[in-house]
Amino acid sequence: MIRFSSIVVMSIALNAAGVELASPLVALSVSPGGRLWLEGDSTLHRYKTSAEEFKVTAKGHGSSDAEQLARHHGLDEFELTVPVLKLRSGEKGLDENLAKAMKAVTFPNIAFRMTSYEVSPTLAIKIHGLLAMAGVEKPVDIDAASAKTPNGLHLVGTKSVLMSDYGIKPPVLMLGTIRTANSVAVKFDFELEARALPLPTP
Repeated sequence: MIRFSSIVVMSIALNAAGVELASPLVALSVSPGGRLWLEGDSTLHRYKTSAEEFKVTAKGHGSSDAEQLARHHGLDEFELTVPVLKLRSGEKGLDENLAKAMKAVTFPNIAFRMTSYEVSPTLAIKIHGLLAMAGVEKPVDIDAASAKTPNGLHLVGTKSVLMSDYGIKPPVLMLGTIRTANSVAVKFDFELEARALPLPTP
């Protein structure tokens, strides 16, 4: 049996000899029940469009604890993809017009890719990245509040976006008698779980 003290001594000896110990590789995924949706206004009423599907691809290193991973800037990759045709408001006309305005046939996904992030001692996170919609990609900053959970890290945030910045004409309904506002709020509320990945073989 190898005692814990022996492991510590071995680690110190390896570091002193200039041998780096490999950091754990980690994948993160969204726990069941995660939500992402859009909220906007119109000349008739406010509306909410929920993503029936969305995909998160996230990888990191250093810890399989999602909170520690975030605190120590161990998150290396974070990408989020939302199929436009999976956005549902409960109003068929609005869904169809939104998909058409967003050129869903040619550009089927809304996509966000992180380039860097900052985290405060209170776990407030500012994510810098690129948001692509309707064939236009622009840099954005997204603020999120986060909290440690028994299984991972809970993230909640909102990002306001002007559709016109992405070449999207705000949808109209009823032959133009109902018009939607240019500004929409993208909101999310989900938990990220981390799991260790096998280290690559030399």
